[in-house]
Amino acid sequence: MANVTVEVERTDHVDQYSTIFDQEARAALTEACQMEKAAVQRNAPRYSGAFASSIEMQVGPEAGMMRGDVFSTDNEQKVAVIESGRRAGGYPNITALSGWAGAKGIPVFVAARAIAVKGIAPRRVFGRSADETAAEVERILSVDLAGSIAGRL
Repeated sequence: MANVTVEVERTDHVDQYSTIFDQEARAALTEACQMEKAAVQRNAPRYSGAFASSIEMQVGPEAGMMRGDVFSTDNEQKVAVIESGRRAGGYPNITALSGWAGAKGIPVFVAARAIAVKGIAPRRVFGRSADETAAEVERILSVDLAGSIAGRL
């Protein structure tokens, strides 16, 4: 979450602050979310492109704040395994695994056994993307946003 501080020396447009803030915050959050979305898509696994194409963003007011989210519309369980991995123990869903294993030329039961024994390492697609873009997002939401609001007041 970014905090924005704006010092106002003139008072002729202060009554429009709420409107100006909403417009500028939406624009800044949209820019930051687009950057984050691009990073997630770039870091996404390359199997079929379905995961990368499922990445969406949403910007809008919520509970008196402006909020921006980057998320996947893909299957929640699949997204969780991609992001956090899967510990060893128990066989994965063979039906879900069969398309990937077939495309890789691996017998599905061999892939399932390997996952049951070794697990799946986390890819941290969202986490790595947030780390990669943190400085630029911070600049957009702290420095640029405050400057654009002050410029309009």
